[in-house]
Amino acid sequence: MILKKITLCALALASTLFAGGGSSGGSGKTGSSDPPAGTNAAEIRISNYVAPAGGTAQITFTMTSPQPILSGGGGFGGYDLNGAALTSPLGDAAGVAFLHNGIVQIDTLSPLGDLGTGDYPFLAVTMTVPSNIPAGTTVPMDLLPGSTFSNNSGLLSIAAKPGTLTIGGNFSISEVRPGGGTWPGGTVVRVFGNGFQPNASLQTPKLQIASYSFVSPTEMDFVLKEQTTLDAQAVQISSGGATQLFYSYLRGAVLQPPSRPFLLNVDPMFQRLTHALAQAGPFAAFSEGQYIALALQNPNPGPAAVTLTITRADGAVSSNLVVLPPGSRVMDDLAALVGLNALAAGDTFNLVSTTPVQILGINVDESRAAVTPFLPSF
Repeated sequence: MILKKITLCALALASTLFAGGGSSGGSGKTGSSDPPAGTNAAEIRISNYVAPAGGTAQITFTMTSPQPILSGGGGFGGYDLNGAALTSPLGDAAGVAFLHNGIVQIDTLSPLGDLGTGDYPFLAVTMTVPSNIPAGTTVPMDLLPGSTFSNNSGLLSIAAKPGTLTIGGNFSISEVRPGGGTWPGGTVVRVFGNGFQPNASLQTPKLQIASYSFVSPTEMDFVLKEQTTLDAQAVQISSGGATQLFYSYLRGAVLQPPSRPFLLNVDPMFQRLTHALAQAGPFAAFSEGQYIALALQNPNPGPAAVTLTITRADGAVSSNLVVLPPGSRVMDDLAALVGLNALAAGDTFNLVSTTPVQILGINVDESRAAVTPFLPSF
């Protein structure tokens, strides 16, 4: 099952990376601290992090020297996903994070090729640390062999500079809400986590805030001083001599759980760009276990009414209206979202929204435990 809009490179990556946790394909170094050589080489620095058992850890990935990424992905050993996000200067980057057999698998695409060109983390993955891990345990964070990224010049020769997750400390940050979108001055931004103390301090190095306050051991709030775009903003909390840094991203409140349990382990990574119109198809034939999933997220202060339409090859039309409250998202089998049992070869999809929203398509093959992102035509 192949969508016409899928990048061929991304499709090839999915077949190697997401079947059994990845395979080596002669794509350059991974899992090494040696700097890469050559014009199409890159070093990815993985962060060190300290988080308590039962808390939250955010692992970030940064290019040592900016290098464009058009598409690619990889995996690393991890825990339950609590969210993931991509950040690129033009906001075009999108992808999926997928937890399978203890491996967090990432697949990305950047149509404009600007992912990896900033001097900040291009990928942040937030995970829940199991509560039974002893304090002092260190867990290596490194890209697995087979992790592959490419740009217009071909495959990147990647050297990873591994990081470490250390189990310890007394508090952690799990989410910033809203963590993305543009919001007016006076907006209250809520920072969630655990172990916050009344005397904790909060800083936002690159945005102006009017005030901050301790609410409870699981929440601190701050108030925006002026209109602000919150995506990829650094939020820092200090308490008892320790400091936690968290990069914000919008992880919308789930409007409804997906009808397919498999999708519970998939986290969409939306473009920062928004769209009011989208289309895809006609779709090719689907094999057993294959289907199209659609993810929508509303980063706007007001609601968005989204009309989803499937036109069958014989001309029959099925539509459904999905209303997304501010800061909410939905992800499910596209057929289920429209009220159909399944899609068929020749079907086409159209979307119309009253307010531009974030849109991501996902090719799913449950038989191979494979998920591949794609962007509809906008």
